[in-house]
Amino acid sequence: MIKGKVTDEKTSKGIAGVHVYTAQKNRRGSVSNTDGKFALRVSLGSTISFSHIGYQTITKKVDEQVDYLHVVLSPAVQKLQEVIVTAEELTALDIVKNAIDKLDENHNAVPAFFDFYSRSVNFELDSTLNTIEEYTGQLMETKSHGTRFYFDQVRIGAFSEKAKEELRGFRMIELQKVGEDNIFELREDYIRKNRLKRYSYKIIEEIMLFDRPCHVIEFSTDRNTYYKRGRLFIDMESLAFVRKTLEKKDGTIAHDVTFMKIGDKWFLKKAVDVHRSYAGYITSRITLYNYLSEESRQPTENFKNLNTSGLVEEYITDKFDEDYWKNKNYIPLPDWVMRQIK
Repeated sequence: MIKGKVTDEKTSKGIAGVHVYTAQKNRRGSVSNTDGKFALRVSLGSTISFSHIGYQTITKKVDEQVDYLHVVLSPAVQKLQEVIVTAEELTALDIVKNAIDKLDENHNAVPAFFDFYSRSVNFELDSTLNTIEEYTGQLMETKSHGTRFYFDQVRIGAFSEKAKEELRGFRMIELQKVGEDNIFELREDYIRKNRLKRYSYKIIEEIMLFDRPCHVIEFSTDRNTYYKRGRLFIDMESLAFVRKTLEKKDGTIAHDVTFMKIGDKWFLKKAVDVHRSYAGYITSRITLYNYLSEESRQPTENFKNLNTSGLVEEYITDKFDEDYWKNKNYIPLPDWVMRQIK
């Protein structure tokens, strides 16, 4: 296990959301937390890549026994004019239609099995911590039956009696949203060909993501939908969906899903979901996906649909040290959470 921090060359501040992954075939990885801190399980001799939009991707080789890395990222100087061949010929809507036509070719590898780590943090508007839920295990993603789970480790922290009571009634409710990351399980209208006329689409820029040139297409609608605006990041070569985001009314990102190419298919890599409840709480969920294969280490009958009812006393703990995860890929808890736990 190697830990570290990724900082900005100019500001020296930590960079949140940096993808940290190995160069091996399945590109196992993690992401940095809001402070720029990361943790990744690697073996000696591994090559690690650090990638984030707006920065140059860099690699580090773990050729000696180190347990901490400080990585500095420099702003990217992007010159995509040479690789844009058809951007002037195709409209944003054309590109989206073509990406939908290739959805099965690019994203449909089912059943697909993943190692996963998921964390949900619930807190007040003033950042007072209520609960933490963390899960690791494997999940099975299918096109017709959605997402099923096999849990390896679970720990839940409730930091008030009120929070404990609420957990008893809402067990794993945030984990249900993991199913919404599956591009086939929740096919939103903005990527349904027969609903595209409800939205307007506009190419706003071309960027590099995972060292691949991508169209960034903004979509919006005036219809009465929960999310009226978002962005699609579409790979120029394969027309795969590399990233999709949904925005709140104030322009902040509420839902953010990233895919990475492994072999000839694109698989879930990371998902972030942030929402505010009617009671005024904010819940932030982040899930890491590490693709295993089309076959699982677990018998398929061990994978179950989520059971969101029942008590959670067996999982509640006040110990949130990082040693708990041992050799699991995970995301370190941010400093503002650790200060309240301690």
